[in-house]
Amino acid sequence: MTSKGTTIYFREFKVILLWLVILILSGCQGEETTTSKFVLHNQSGGVVQIAPSLTLSDTLILKNNQILEFDFGFERGTTQGIETAFFADGFPVTVIFNNQFPVVHYRDSVQHLGKFYNMLSDRCFYNTSSYKKKIDDPSKNSRFVTLTYTFTAEDYAFAK
Repeated sequence: MTSKGTTIYFREFKVILLWLVILILSGCQGEETTTSKFVLHNQSGGVVQIAPSLTLSDTLILKNNQILEFDFGFERGTTQGIETAFFADGFPVTVIFNNQFPVVHYRDSVQHLGKFYNMLSDRCFYNTSSYKKKIDDPSKNSRFVTLTYTFTAEDYAFAK
């Protein structure tokens, strides 16, 4: 009887252990992440300088028809990707066409002096509708977002 009792007890233990493992694994979800890539494409017909902060040390220069790609790694959660862009600090971003025509991009909806784009403009860096967006969701926990901003001849004409 001891042998049979031990066998029954061991079988019940395996069933309970199996159910515990199933419960633990079904309750665990992988952390959601977003991998972002930011692309700038200059089709304005001139040289574009982008000063994304209050200091000019971070200024980017794009020649006509040049493309720059920035890989920002990943962030927690599924997002639209713009949160990791190089200018996402909220400060005004100044874009200068051919070293003489500035347009400032603001993260607000206020009217400003000079040439500017604010959040109400579909050309503002801070407005997600300003980008060609490509989103790939290869799994339920990961997302790849590519945001492409293209400087156009119309942007250059507006700056003049």
